[in-house]
Amino acid sequence: MTFYFNPMRKYVIALVILGLLAGYFYTSRQRKLVINDKGKIEGLGNRCRALVQRNNFWEGQLKLASDLYNKSIEPHKPSSADIQELYKKYRQAEDALNERMNDLYTPDERLAEKYRIKADSVLRAAKWRLGDEETEAARMKETASYKAIVEAIEKRIKN
Repeated sequence: MTFYFNPMRKYVIALVILGLLAGYFYTSRQRKLVINDKGKIEGLGNRCRALVQRNNFWEGQLKLASDLYNKSIEPHKPSSADIQELYKKYRQAEDALNERMNDLYTPDERLAEKYRIKADSVLRAAKWRLGDEETEAARMKETASYKAIVEAIEKRIKN
């Protein structure tokens, strides 16, 4: 049994495939932000989705970008907060141990241990501060990017 495809049948099949693709792009939801900070759409599939969905696409992207922007401007704990909490528990345990062993140390050894603990705390605090500053700088850069994306989308929707 052989199938004969006439040219008209090929066009019908092509139209059905295009219709299915258009239907997919029309009904598919946006799960992530696909607009860059210059307002350009990233990816061919996303461009097709924007073409088919028109304003719904841009409004969805605006909602995603606004949510990300609002989340990024909320107050954040320092990135070292968990480490600082663990260090505090560690210091409490070490202080309890030193308290019990206090009679075994000479006054000079106790003073030396006190200075070692102080030096360790100063070094750790400096490292935590540097890490927190780097994290905050990256967050501020990300916030500026989200703001630029929101502005680009709003500009696109108004036009």
